[in-house]
Amino acid sequence: MKKNRPKQFSICTAFAVLALSWLVSPEVRAQAFAEENWQNGLLILEEGDTLRGELKFDLQNELVQIQTQGSLKAFTSRKVLAFQFFDRYYGRDRFYFTLPYAKVSNYPTPTFFELVYQDQPLTLLCRESLVTQTFVNNNPYVLGPNIPVTTTRVKCDFFFLDKNGRIRPFNGTKKGLLYLLKDREKDIKDFMEENRLRTDDKADMTRIIAYYNEQKRP
Repeated sequence: MKKNRPKQFSICTAFAVLALSWLVSPEVRAQAFAEENWQNGLLILEEGDTLRGELKFDLQNELVQIQTQGSLKAFTSRKVLAFQFFDRYYGRDRFYFTLPYAKVSNYPTPTFFELVYQDQPLTLLCRESLVTQTFVNNNPYVLGPNIPVTTTRVKCDFFFLDKNGRIRPFNGTKKGLLYLLKDREKDIKDFMEENRLRTDDKADMTRIIAYYNEQKRP
């Protein structure tokens, strides 16, 4: 008879299995949207099995597909503990794992998060999506004046995982960040202004949370 293992133990096991690079690029481009491409990686199932091959994932539907041993398999987040892949665009490994999170209701469901930076008391998580924006070009030398221009970019929605396992969403604004880190608000504000750090950038957010964690240590 198979015993159900605690989720916390499973996540710790996944961290031990996957060797990760924690370097993040300061640039985010639409052509670097990882969900659009098949990536070489591995998949750890909730029951403990590990599959290796080319994988592709869909955060909106919480789904991962993997081509392994000549067959295509698909798993929802309910069956997946974690997955890792080598991002060819950035030239580094990226790691996603599953945590219970209530996205639209008070009922938490298994949800994929990218691990951006791990530490205590706060760990930085992310979920990427493509967003399309349209603006009016006012430069008469580029396409002509008042021509609508549509661009697509990768948007990073950040989340904070605390030492108690609670996930707090971040609205992306400086004001929202200072509120979430209000016990070190002045220190964080000064650090951001001194280093010109942005709240929509993975590398900048990593520096901010790393600095916050340093300030929290006794």
